[in-house]
Amino acid sequence: PRFRLSNVLHSSLAQARGLNGQRSSTRSSVGQSTVGKAEAAASLRFEEFARFILSGDNKVACPNILAPQGSLDKPFGNYWIASSHNTYLTGHQLTSESTADMYRRQLLQGCRCVEIDIWDGARGDPDVTHGYTLVTREKLSAVVAAIWQEAFTVSDTPLIISLEVR
Repeated sequence: PRFRLSNVLHSSLAQARGLNGQRSSTRSSVGQSTVGKAEAAASLRFEEFARFILSGDNKVACPNILAPQGSLDKPFGNYWIASSHNTYLTGHQLTSESTADMYRRQLLQGCRCVEIDIWDGARGDPDVTHGYTLVTREKLSAVVAAIWQEAFTVSDTPLIISLEVR
């Protein structure tokens, strides 16, 4: 079954309100209302939140909802462009991993502007990383292949690639 944030929140709050839709004002022995307990129970675990944010039910990131209608003949400033900073990172910009899969993920979520930080790698092959940090390195060739594979899977709008060459 598909995860819907509204279903999780609605079911817990509905239990607290009772059958007639009224909020209960009963107090527990610790002084917290039953509505407060239900609202606390309605909170999401990290995994549930992450699943929702990455799902098609998240209308903010759903490419089909955000797809431009009509021609693209106006200046860039007339459009909302989903962009990504440090696209290659799986987490914290000082200690996480660099991976080409993050480009795939962003492109499949409708991102139309990605950033590539290019640094000198071993044996002269360029790497993608966040320089002078503990972030791992990914080969530029792997990043380019990932972009090539997914750039136009969910959108045929132009892709902007921001290169930061060190």
